[in-house]
Amino acid sequence: MKCPFCNEEVDDQAVTCPVCGKELTQQPAEEQKEGGEPSADTEAAEAPAEPVVEDEGKEPVDTAPKAAPVQPEPAAELLAAPKKKSGKLVIGGAVIAAVAAVGVFGAVKMMEKDPKDVVIDAFKSVYSKDITYPSEEVFGWSEISKNSMEKNMEGGFSLTFDESSNPQVNVFAGSGFSTVSKSNVEDKKVYAQIGTQLANMDLLSFDIYLDQKEMMMSIPELSSKVFVLNYADDLEGQIQNSPYAGQIFQQSGIEPSAISDYFNYIWSFYDKGEERPFNLEALWERYKEGSAAINDFKAAMTVEKADAATFTVDGAETKCKGYDVVISQEAMINFVKTTSKFFMEDETLKKDVLEYIGQIVSLSGGASFDEMSPEEIQEKAWETVQEYADKAIAAMEDSVEDINMTVYVDKKGRLAAFNAKTNLNMEDGAIELALDVQLKGGSYITQNADVKLDVTGSDGTITISALKEGVYDKEQLTSSSVVKIESDGEVVTGSCDAEYSIGTGDYTVKIAGGNGTENGDLTIQGTISNLKKGESISIAMDTIGVNWNGEQLAVLSGEYYLKPLEGEVTIPEGEQLDVLAATVEEWDTVGQEINNNLQGLITMFFGLMMQ
Repeated sequence: MKCPFCNEEVDDQAVTCPVCGKELTQQPAEEQKEGGEPSADTEAAEAPAEPVVEDEGKEPVDTAPKAAPVQPEPAAELLAAPKKKSGKLVIGGAVIAAVAAVGVFGAVKMMEKDPKDVVIDAFKSVYSKDITYPSEEVFGWSEISKNSMEKNMEGGFSLTFDESSNPQVNVFAGSGFSTVSKSNVEDKKVYAQIGTQLANMDLLSFDIYLDQKEMMMSIPELSSKVFVLNYADDLEGQIQNSPYAGQIFQQSGIEPSAISDYFNYIWSFYDKGEERPFNLEALWERYKEGSAAINDFKAAMTVEKADAATFTVDGAETKCKGYDVVISQEAMINFVKTTSKFFMEDETLKKDVLEYIGQIVSLSGGASFDEMSPEEIQEKAWETVQEYADKAIAAMEDSVEDINMTVYVDKKGRLAAFNAKTNLNMEDGAIELALDVQLKGGSYITQNADVKLDVTGSDGTITISALKEGVYDKEQLTSSSVVKIESDGEVVTGSCDAEYSIGTGDYTVKIAGGNGTENGDLTIQGTISNLKKGESISIAMDTIGVNWNGEQLAVLSGEYYLKPLEGEVTIPEGEQLDVLAATVEEWDTVGQEINNNLQGLITMFFGLMMQ
């Protein structure tokens, strides 16, 4: 036979190969890998050999090859493993799964907000600072308002009566008024003009200019003079040396310093810091930080989970979590007490009111104040306010009951709906109040809403309902609001519809109201142009129609614009006249001029009336 390893011829009875020295009972590695069938030579080698007898009388020697011990495969060992251990594995896995589930459940519960916080945050979401309203996104009204107080701006407004179906009224066609204002906040200069027109003719105009040194005024239709008052340079000395006007100041009892103080007071409203008078934003921040009213009110609320419900939010049916809320009478009364106490004791507010009263008293020379000091007037005003607050609290104690609410919050944490009920105990019986609110969302949560209030007493039920709908799709902005008051079969309705095309700038606003028998409306149509978000805008009111019971009473037109200041703030045109330095003769000349021009205006007016 041949050796399966080296392929050399060996004796058929050989146990090992004399050439390579390997045992002939082993299988080549290639065959082991390939799992092939053993060769005939191998089978012969593996066949049991006959025992060899070397000498008679001796035990035969077993020359059969010894088979190598077979090692069990790992899979075989696993299959052969005792099955009694599988039960322990299952139990162990179940324990691990249970522990993991408890851990996850506990983590979720820990991450859940307190129901009271959920409800409070939901109400906060209605007017959150994070909301960008479509009108704000398109026009930037808040930035425009801020710029009008903090940047150099100019603006104007005009309104003109165009026609009427009534011939007697139509004679005034072309009448109206207009205003123009310019302000340089940095240099503290202001100019304003108010003009009136009658039947397409300029009737009267009033021009005023003010800076930190002078004030100038003129009425061009009555006088060619521009009246100038220098209030910054020794005003008291000017008054004492004045040949005519100074006597009027002295007789009025007005202190010279009161005038300059008042103008400085006016300029303080343009300060950007928190020190400006009647800073409502700063007052609100002080209230939130310094008053316990809000936190105490939150603590007094009771909130529990309620059944979920489905509402339409952002155009889709949405399942919302429910919460039962109770606001006790005591909590409401304590809130009013704590809030009123804060405002009554706020030193900054007291200072602002006192300063305002002081300016008015100084300018009036003390007239009509019974010789009371500003401090006494302020104290008296505070006592009056406190009396009204005490009466309101007493009325609440006698009439107001607990408020029971059910609040629904969507998955975003926003207020989706709520209903509330309470009773008011009045002298003529109890009144039940039931409020139902659904906020249907859109571009913001209150863009579409449905509100209903039922007031039920011994005389029946009065229902006040409001429906608000709106759409903003980047091309068009629409809004519609309808308010109805229903009682004993009678319905009074008020509505406001607005539509604006972002592409063309065209807009329509219609305000209507009536009871079904008597109805009226005001419709404005026009175009918005020169729009630069937050900086400038021009609103042309091409037609303003006023209708009553189907009859057109009047048609008006107008314009409003606001933009950054172009050029400088200018003074009124005309010959300047120092009101304190002017002589008696100069004032007589001015008086005669004004009288003549006034007579001409009166004649023109009555001539128009006689047409």
